[in-house]
Amino acid sequence: MSEDSLETKYLRTFGAVLSAAQTARILGYKSTASLAKARARGSLPFPMFLLPKRRGWFADTVDVAAFVDSAKASSGG
Repeated sequence: MSEDSLETKYLRTFGAVLSAAQTARILGYKSTASLAKARARGSLPFPMFLLPKRRGWFADTVDVAAFVDSAKASSGG
């Protein structure tokens, strides 16, 4: 049995776009305000964007999964 990739799991669970709350939860931020500060400082390793007629910031699920995968790989996890 092959294990699904993190990207596949996130896409099935969240869809193609993550809200700021979902992104904060995945990355372990205590709140969306903490994530917003990181975004404002430019310290997130992937872009976040606004969507027309939607409130708040969003991230591409594939980008977030790729970051988490690379962070796990570089830390030996």
